Amino acid sequence: MARQEMIHYHPPPDHSFTFHILSPDPAWILTLESQLQTLCGQSTHEAPADLLVVDIDPWLPSSPHQLETWHLHWVPRASVLLTSTPHAIPAAELADATTACAATGTSTIRLHGKLEAAARPSVITVPLHAPRIKKSA
Repeated sequence: MARQEMIHYHPPPDHSFTFHILSPDPAWILTLESQLQTLCGQSTHEAPADLLVVDIDPWLPSSPHQLETWHLHWVPRASVLLTSTPHAIPAAELADATTACAATGTSTIRLHGKLEAAARPSVITVPLHAPRIKKSA
């Protein structure tokens, strides 16, 4: 599926973005980097990054705090959280984590299954194209 998606992908002009992937799995990082580079992404190891992709397996009680720390460092415009078990994450904990991350300035935070992201890598970049949240004074 991913191959088929990439064959027919034609990015619009000025569609480039920077991204950083946080994962303990080096093979997963290489796979995602290759897919995101095909979608006009540029991997970066220096903050800020337009897109932060986080492997959140396993979800632990400390995960919301860790996500907030990463968002404060990377200052992403958008963030995608990837997990093998999206329905196993307690909704209240995920809501707390996304609220804390949004307070750092991240406009869009999405949760996706790893298999979905591997099969259709363009779902990872969707948050970059979401309208920005306007903050009131």
